[in-house]
Amino acid sequence: MASIPHDGSAAGKRSATAKRSGAGGGARVARPAPAELLAAPAVPELLAAPPETGLLAGPSREDLIRRRAYALYERNGCVEGRAMDDWLTAEAEVGSSMLEASAPVESDAVTA
Repeated sequence: MASIPHDGSAAGKRSATAKRSGAGGGARVARPAPAELLAAPAVPELLAAPPETGLLAGPSREDLIRRRAYALYERNGCVEGRAMDDWLTAEAEVGSSMLEASAPVESDAVTA
């Protein structure tokens, strides 16, 4: 960098420093604030964790009924015209099995 001569006074030193740094007429580049430098980068949606409900989701109730109704259809010899009967039977079976699964387990402990 070329040296800028000055007269040795404080004003001359400030003037020389300002000329070297480009102050006083040159375009300045905005610096990011310290908070912007320390902020964590945004996580893209594709890398974000899936919602917790998505991890625990199984087949829907309707899907379970559909599978059971088809199994009943096959068990009964694939007879046409019994779709409603098979569906209602499957619905009752799935409903009762869901109730049994959600029922609280009785403990052997004696409560006083």
